[in-house]
Amino acid sequence: MRSWPPFVFARPRELPWVPVEKQYTFVTDDGSKSLPELFEGRSRLLIYHLMFGEDWTVACPGCSSLADGLGGVVTHLNDRGVTLICMSRAPLEKLVAYKQRRGWTVPYVSAHGDDFLFDYGYAFRREDMSGMVREEFDMGQLIREAPQWLRDYREDVGAPDLESAVSVSAGWSVFATRDDAVYNTYRVYPTRGSSPRCSPDCSSCCHEPFRRGRRPRVHPCSRASPPRQASSISAAQPRHRRHVLNRTQSLTARRCPSVSSSR
Repeated sequence: MRSWPPFVFARPRELPWVPVEKQYTFVTDDGSKSLPELFEGRSRLLIYHLMFGEDWTVACPGCSSLADGLGGVVTHLNDRGVTLICMSRAPLEKLVAYKQRRGWTVPYVSAHGDDFLFDYGYAFRREDMSGMVREEFDMGQLIREAPQWLRDYREDVGAPDLESAVSVSAGWSVFATRDDAVYNTYRVYPTRGSSPRCSPDCSSCCHEPFRRGRRPRVHPCSRASPPRQASSISAAQPRHRRHVLNRTQSLTARRCPSVSSSR
């Protein structure tokens, strides 16, 4: 990482802190919680968006293999003021059963029944899929052509149909809190050249996010900086800002939308 050019670290720092103005509710082992409550009193919230559709039998195998190694870093991140959680679309009872089966200790939260994953680009509604294009993926075309890998993946996770199999996305999102306000500071999605099932960069994102004295690769909020002014952007029409960090693979970062409507 020391050999990377300065812009690799400088550009993420320029991303704005965009306020989260919409109220969200999540289901946890301790009952319903709001987004601020997920911080558990810390200043940063790091979410791994683990692909587990609401009507799937099991979670994404690739996402699961990554989550297998997250338990050991939870305490280290907590000591640095960061709360790490996994989040999925499936109902909590499915998540609890799957978490016990895998032996996970990382907190696992359900966004079932809430708009959060849709608003931030980690879930997709069936009625929107036919006209949705994301990076080089035309979702309508993908479903119509039904490549073998997608049909195999549908069987792997027990999704009832192809629309369900592509209804969620993997990735990471970072939130920060200051002065009783919550800001979305960073999001990362599957990279160009990868399938939409999971991001090949996720493993590297996890292992070095908050090393002291270094700017993290995908988590610019790990070092405190004042929130920047940013205009409110509708969740229905998000505006994106992409930075590509080149080495062996590209990493795509997007400007985070401010969700200003009320539920």
